[in-house]
Amino acid sequence: MERINFKPGGDFDWSGDITLEGVSDFTGYTVASEIRVRDSQGNPVAGAPLSTATVTWLDAAAGIFRLLVPGASTESWPSSGKLLIDIKITSPGGGIVYSDTATIVITPKVTA
Repeated sequence: MERINFKPGGDFDWSGDITLEGVSDFTGYTVASEIRVRDSQGNPVAGAPLSTATVTWLDAAAGIFRLLVPGASTESWPSSGKLLIDIKITSPGGGIVYSDTATIVITPKVTA
């Protein structure tokens, strides 16, 4: 599981690549993502997500995506703790799979 350090108030801007067995081109696939607070056991807290990210393909053929939550939205994120994020991938035929879950580790801001 990937760990991402982040300071709330800035843009949460994360890019990466998705690989799925048997899929070499993600053209026509859609992607979506939510950020949720993590409980003390490491599970997502039930209820509404903390934020919904905008996910776009930078290169769908290669499976390279960009995920963005603007700073105006991250300003309300907790000032410490851990959050969870994954990506929902929907095929053109309607099949759904999920990426591995990553942990966002909230770190304190130093500069005001």
